[in-house]
Amino acid sequence: MLTVINEKIYRNGQFTVKVPLKVLIAASNELPAKGEGLEALYDRFLIRQFVGCIEQEFAFDRMIAFTRDTEPCIPEKLTISPKEYSALQEEAEKVTLHYTFFELIHTIKRTVEQYNTQREANLPPIYISDRRWKKMVGLLRTSAYLNESSTVCFADCLLIPYCIWDEVSQFPIAEDIVQRAITDSINTYLLGEKQLEQKLDALKEDMKAEHSLREISDPAIQVVDTFYHRIEGYRIAGNLLMFASDYQNLKKDSNRLFYIQQDKFRPVNKVLKVYDFVKNRSIAQKDIYSLRKGNRSVFVNNQEYPLLCYDDCAPLPEQNKDANTPFEFRLQEVIDLLHNMETEFKKLSERENEYAKEHLFLSAKQKGDLKRILNGTAHIIENYRNELRIIAHAHEQENRDY
Repeated sequence: MLTVINEKIYRNGQFTVKVPLKVLIAASNELPAKGEGLEALYDRFLIRQFVGCIEQEFAFDRMIAFTRDTEPCIPEKLTISPKEYSALQEEAEKVTLHYTFFELIHTIKRTVEQYNTQREANLPPIYISDRRWKKMVGLLRTSAYLNESSTVCFADCLLIPYCIWDEVSQFPIAEDIVQRAITDSINTYLLGEKQLEQKLDALKEDMKAEHSLREISDPAIQVVDTFYHRIEGYRIAGNLLMFASDYQNLKKDSNRLFYIQQDKFRPVNKVLKVYDFVKNRSIAQKDIYSLRKGNRSVFVNNQEYPLLCYDDCAPLPEQNKDANTPFEFRLQEVIDLLHNMETEFKKLSERENEYAKEHLFLSAKQKGDLKRILNGTAHIIENYRNELRIIAHAHEQENRDY
């Protein structure tokens, strides 16, 4: 049998007969037992379908009432000529594979390997040869072509479980592995969920940090003359100070105007004071300074200057690389990412559902599984949308309070 499958020839003694084999379908009352040397033959059967007893009573009645067994009669219009068969193969080979398809296959392979490592000793491993992987890709390409698609879709990949189980008990495991891999490929590789999640988490952390800095002063920054922080390195005769309370109220993502006034009790000190458009309108424009908060520093006209700190103070925690980007800009970036994710998912969902609706090889259950996978992604996107609303509202409220 292996010779027939592999070489398309049958040897009968000294005679060799060419076999025009296009497809081989077999039925058995049992699966090949281990150790009987049938593993190679079993591996050649790509698609495996378990068929149980007839469950529906009307079908059972029809079976037992039928009086004779006859060969199926295939209508002439359904037959495929050798020329058509060759053309079909050539066209199926042109079906493209999106990069997410390769990621999906990699995920399935890794998960199967993990299952084989962690399975209980009494459970058999799932073995998938490289030959089967290659044949599977050909099967999925053919499925896409016959369903009039120029690329392999996620709906086609729902056929994979029928190609990777060895024992009947493994089929539900294979289904779960493939469906999780499809979900991961859609969310992670196609829609970029991880990037969105990382930026969303960074926004949350920044919100917490900003709130903490506003609630308590940094103990590492020295308080000079009871009320002030001293700005180091600024070119001015004497010491440049600012009220600690004014520093706490500064923001990292927006500027506030100040002017410099000499301390009448200590002339060596110059003090930055908040500029008031009504009270201080007589001050010249060149004497007005724009300030925003840094990390134990202050930006004066966009130039960063450190604040005087204690020698033994704890170092600053590692800063997010986007920390100097205004919070509103980063929030808008995440909003745009989510919008792109929603747009891409809408196109994907409509395309996959429409494709699966008339799919030649998917069962009603498999079509329902695809809808469930896509609905799960829609739910994830809605959760992200709600989180962004909460963050935007909290940021607006906090800025209003301060």
